[in-house]
Amino acid sequence: MCDKADCLCCDPSLTLWLRILQTASLAVRAMCVCQRALSLLCAGGAGCAGAALEAVGNLGPAEWETLGVGQLALRQFTQGLASLRQGSSGEAKALLSRCLKLAHEQLSSHELVTQVLAMLVHITMREGDMAQALQMMRSGYALCKSCSDVPGELASISAWCIIEKSIPTPPQTAAELESQAKRKSAKLQKTIASARQCAAHEAAMALLD
Repeated sequence: MCDKADCLCCDPSLTLWLRILQTASLAVRAMCVCQRALSLLCAGGAGCAGAALEAVGNLGPAEWETLGVGQLALRQFTQGLASLRQGSSGEAKALLSRCLKLAHEQLSSHELVTQVLAMLVHITMREGDMAQALQMMRSGYALCKSCSDVPGELASISAWCIIEKSIPTPPQTAAELESQAKRKSAKLQKTIASARQCAAHEAAMALLD
């Protein structure tokens, strides 16, 4: 342990994480290492991507090969996001594309599909292929809407606005998108405010105090 407030090794959840790695089943351990890696990526900071990949590496290749499709897809998602944070767009795209294939064809997970599509859209935009990015974004938006995923809808619309500004588009289309983004943002803020007022949220926050 060290005295740095932002040191990842001093994370109080690390003790529980290490205990799970020692005692849980292989499937639970796989979910745990990916959750830990994603938490590190969300925390950000220098070296977060390397630390995330190191967390995933707590399970060896032979162990991953014995797991199910769900755990493998989560591993590819996590590694893809970490690679993207490191600036390796090509490797990230390959990993996320494989994850998308599993999520769509074998898991039928709309939520995972929309998350992967959102990242692939930004990678494709960086590559300059706005037509493909627009097609992927529309697919992701449709899925988010069917799942009532308001944050996902808002993220899709935001990407849509960026794409539409980069290609010829009727002025009314851009105006409609911006108006829709404002409505979705207001809806999201209302949903968050409502959630914070519920008893379950207050109980959860009390546990953290």
